Amino acid sequence: MTEANSIVVGLRVTAVALGVAVAALAIAWWRREPPPPTAALAASHDTDQDAKPAPGPATTSGEMPQAPTQTAPTNRADTAATASTAVLYGTVRSAEGEPVEGYLWLNQGTKNVGSTGLRGGTSAFAFAGLAPGTYRLTSRFDDQLPLARDIEVVAPTTRLDVVLDARWRLMVHAVTPDGAPLTQAASKDLPRLAFGQSLIALALSTPLAGDLPAGVNQNAGIGVFRAAEPFGGKTLPKSAVGVLTLAPDRPVQVALVLGSALVAQQQVAPGTPELTFTVRAEDLVARTATVRLRVVDEAGTPIEGAMVNLGSSYNPKAKTGADGRFVIERVTPGRARLGVRTGTGGGPPLEIDVAAGADLDLGDVTVRAYAKFDIDFDGFGDGGGVYLYLLDGPARPGQRMDDTFVSPQNGRRSTVLLHPGRYAAVARSKDGVVVRTIDTAAVEGQVLRFDCVRGANLHLVSERQLVLPLDVSIEGPGGALVWRRDLSGRVDTNVELPAGDYRATITNEGGAVTHRAVHLGSDGATITLP
Repeated sequence: MTEANSIVVGLRVTAVALGVAVAALAIAWWRREPPPPTAALAASHDTDQDAKPAPGPATTSGEMPQAPTQTAPTNRADTAATASTAVLYGTVRSAEGEPVEGYLWLNQGTKNVGSTGLRGGTSAFAFAGLAPGTYRLTSRFDDQLPLARDIEVVAPTTRLDVVLDARWRLMVHAVTPDGAPLTQAASKDLPRLAFGQSLIALALSTPLAGDLPAGVNQNAGIGVFRAAEPFGGKTLPKSAVGVLTLAPDRPVQVALVLGSALVAQQQVAPGTPELTFTVRAEDLVARTATVRLRVVDEAGTPIEGAMVNLGSSYNPKAKTGADGRFVIERVTPGRARLGVRTGTGGGPPLEIDVAAGADLDLGDVTVRAYAKFDIDFDGFGDGGGVYLYLLDGPARPGQRMDDTFVSPQNGRRSTVLLHPGRYAAVARSKDGVVVRTIDTAAVEGQVLRFDCVRGANLHLVSERQLVLPLDVSIEGPGGALVWRRDLSGRVDTNVELPAGDYRATITNEGGAVTHRAVHLGSDGATITLP
């Protein structure tokens, strides 16, 4: 090709690209909506293909993907597209035509390829640099039903304008018989209630026969629940427990729940805007529990002055007496982490299940001198951290080992203090994942590095709405625990792990256990939850 011909071809390509950009700007002007970034459009040269979003309505579900730690898209919208890549762009509006605020996630198969936030009244989104193919768009928007939409993305651009499903927004209040907000009336005895914690509302298809499983959280039930948190979100009245977003065409049973304890429940007709529970503060406090324990050293000698904390609370005055005993009163029912430590050591990282109204004696908790080592995060990559799962902890009914998490956000080198033993160490960053077993006796005083490499996605999915939570754990070779969560709602999540053989243990709300063996290849694998 001569130099003159090259110039002519280049001018033609430029003219075509500008034509795409102008067309997109014209459409955006006509719709009075922000267009996708001009730079991304102008870089696309294929102008013969129209945008073709896949047919079919958006579907709704109750399980939300985990909110990203960043509000900018992973695939930045200003990334230049090429002849072999595409831009997916469009708008999201409510059923009433209003802009929405929240997050969008884009997956291809089991791989997350992008996320972006919609804020400030804008309805526009864009994902650039995509390989043509089939993707799934999911969401979490304030007081809206989530969507799950499959889209066929073609080059150079694919436009998708989403109108979310109609929904029923139900605000749930809780007051005392004299009309005072229940959270304020009970906050003297239950301080966490003052911060919108522990007391939630769940929507169910049928009435509850009793209390819920220990691992229940606000993702359980049907629909979507937004708590009346004072930090973030939209301000709600002081009497409000939160807002339920539901399908608009069926009645529901709404349960007022303290941790895992059923406080009250009512049936509600579709379209009802508000629901109020009337509960005495002392009746709420009566659903809490008492937990007792004794702290001892390895010889069985009681330890005075050991610090004891249960759950997310922290009280520097919570210390054992001369006999090593400690009593924790007014404990919220459910699953909580138990922390026991002295100046030089601590107990194992335990989670315990606490029943409503129980007087639970944990017996002796043994403190051992901490094992100490450092983790060097230099070059680790953004995000993530290292999860440490104790493999040799005590096994008692109603107890399980909790993980210890070490974050690179605390600095390029972090000092780790652990209860001695063998741990499964799972390191994750944007660069990938690595799993290894460490013995604290062997790494004492050392500096550890974790070089993450790209793994494969183990896709956990439920074919139905999980109204009550499943306890799901994943074990690798040798039975090492590498992941554990309580899952509820419509589950659709990915766990990145090195390729290999794994076993999932799934425990339902009644205690029934199911095991699933899976081989995780480079293309990923899927476990469908029962």
